[in-house]
Amino acid sequence: MNNKIYKFPVIFWGKEKSTKVQFKISNSMPLDAKSVTSVMCAVYRGEQILLVKPKRGWGLPGGHIEIAESPIDAIKRECAEEASIEIKNIKLVGYWEANKIKEVEENKKYPRRGYQLLYIAEIDKIHEFDGEFEVTDRKFVNPHDISSLHHNFKDFEVILQYLIDLKGDGNA
Repeated sequence: MNNKIYKFPVIFWGKEKSTKVQFKISNSMPLDAKSVTSVMCAVYRGEQILLVKPKRGWGLPGGHIEIAESPIDAIKRECAEEASIEIKNIKLVGYWEANKIKEVEENKKYPRRGYQLLYIAEIDKIHEFDGEFEVTDRKFVNPHDISSLHHNFKDFEVILQYLIDLKGDGNA
């Protein structure tokens, strides 16, 4: 495992910048696992990484955890729904910790402190893309090309470097 130190930026989500968020490296669930609200996954096919295109723009597949659903089941479902793929070798590699600064309409349904998990996985099966859910497109790209596609690359850049380094170390 690489011993590189990453400086993940503090970012603010929402129109009113009402939620303070920072990514943390971890291969285990946050202590308050009940506050995990959503999941995302860096899915690899060889050296390429999967991007999907919902309304907000290109990014990693993922979404909210449904009632009584485990995070692993949620990421499998989200990848199937958003990208028409099945995944394997799923590993937790970190999470975003989100802390409400103030409660507003757009963050009202979330806990005061919540978590969005980040997994890495490999393709198991690729199905014909149907675009039935909120995603209009999918593509596999070289990770170094993501900067020109990602909807919010400035906030994702260090996380992407971490994912590239994990893949290079054989940990993806």
